[in-house]
Amino acid sequence: MSKEKVMVLGSGLMGAGITQVCLENGFETLMVDLNLEFVNKGKKTIKNLRIMDNNLFKDSMFGLRDIICRGNNM
Repeated sequence: MSKEKVMVLGSGLMGAGITQVCLENGFETLMVDLNLEFVNKGKKTIKNLRIMDNNLFKDSMFGLRDIICRGNNM
């Protein structure tokens, strides 16, 4: 069975977050932006979010993604 493919336009905070969620859910994902510098910054953002998720919230039932989604309703 082939993987579903996703292309994310933009590598800012939203684009990096969407890319991370797609990758974690098994999608073949391409993150695109105006230049390589922006894409590399987006990749760094994903790496930092994953480190935070693994370290700071390892005892949490929900993890970082759920906290971000809840926003001001926490």
